[in-house]
Amino acid sequence: MFIFIGLALFVTGFFVAFYWQPTLLKEGFYAVKAGASLEMSWYLEKGDRTEGFFNVSGGNGQANLVVKDPSGEIIVNWTAVGRFDSGFGSQETGTYTMIFRNLDNVHDQTIYVGFLSPYDTIRISYLGGLLMILGTIIVLLCACAYALS
Repeated sequence: MFIFIGLALFVTGFFVAFYWQPTLLKEGFYAVKAGASLEMSWYLEKGDRTEGFFNVSGGNGQANLVVKDPSGEIIVNWTAVGRFDSGFGSQETGTYTMIFRNLDNVHDQTIYVGFLSPYDTIRISYLGGLLMILGTIIVLLCACAYALS
C-alpha cells in the first residue's frame, strides 16, 4: 500500500517540479512545423538583461527570432543558420514575447531555446515538486525497511 502511495507522490512531484511551470518560456527542445512559428512569453523588469541562444537543426537550419516588448513593439529581429548567441535589455517592465519562425517551408525543424528570464531561476512549483520527490523517497525507504524487518 505504501509503495503505491509513494509512487503516486513521486510521479506527482516529478510533474509539478518539471512540467507545471507558471511561465511559458522553458529552456529545451521544441519541434516547429515547416513554415510555422513557436511563440513563448516571459516576464522582465525594466533594465533586466536576457542572454542566451537558440540552435536550429533539421531542414535548412534557418530560423528567424523576433522579440516583442510588452506594448507589442518589435525590439529584436534576428535571422540565423544553426546556432545564434545574443542578448538584449528590457526597456520596460512586463511580459515579453519571443517568436521563432521556421524559415524552411518544406521540412520541420527542431529549435533548442536557451534563453531564460532572470526570474526563472527557482520557482515555488519546482521546489514543491522536489520536496514531494524527496518525501516520496523517504516514505519508500521506510516502507522497504519495514517490509524487510
